[in-house]
Amino acid sequence: MKTAAVTGGSGGLGNAVLKALKKNGYRVVNISRRKCADADENIIADLTAAEAPETIAAGLDRLDLLVNNAGIGAYGTFQELTCDELRKVMEIDFFAPIKLVNALLPELEKSHGTIVNIASMAAKIHVPAMGGYCAAKSAFAAYSETSRVELGRRGVRVLTIYPGRVDTGFSQRAIKYREVPDTPGNSGVTADMFAEKLLKALAKPRVKRLFFPWWYRPGTILAKLFEDFYNRKNVELWKL
Repeated sequence: MKTAAVTGGSGGLGNAVLKALKKNGYRVVNISRRKCADADENIIADLTAAEAPETIAAGLDRLDLLVNNAGIGAYGTFQELTCDELRKVMEIDFFAPIKLVNALLPELEKSHGTIVNIASMAAKIHVPAMGGYCAAKSAFAAYSETSRVELGRRGVRVLTIYPGRVDTGFSQRAIKYREVPDTPGNSGVTADMFAEKLLKALAKPRVKRLFFPWWYRPGTILAKLFEDFYNRKNVELWKL
């Protein structure tokens, strides 16, 4: 039986992915600060702790799939967010998964496994009042796309996921100086739908990246073509 490890599998997107993987025959391991009843095994860890990667590696005797899902949002301008808060976002969303991959790479090489990096559409288009999060996810996306080449030479597949807004309660757990606008077009997009698409992408070895929902990808192009309108609308929505 193949083993999959999911960071942040106790809730949100991570939990939906974890349950979908289990349903499809994986033995699933949740890596987070909270226990997950849906997991076959839990490794309780703060991913930002210096000893976390080695502790997690010691707790896994096999690994076929790593899903780097854990992350934190930040809603505020660069003037509102403190440097310590920006460092926290970068530590969780960028540095922590890189350290974890480095620690688990020997097992992934043995199994010719797969790494799924969950970035964000915020990596593809600037969002006023979300600049700190955009910066962290842009860095993580660049890392993921580069790692596809570097690790592919070592027999490890890297799949980059770019989700848009999905109803998971993510914004309630974020660093927040401003309320997230209730923009139209997001209703009906669930974590279970996301997990289903992710599993379909996993089943196709040639797939390199996934945009979810699909209409976010052309949306980023439109936002650049009509940038002045996009910026004015965001100023209004975020009450800047």
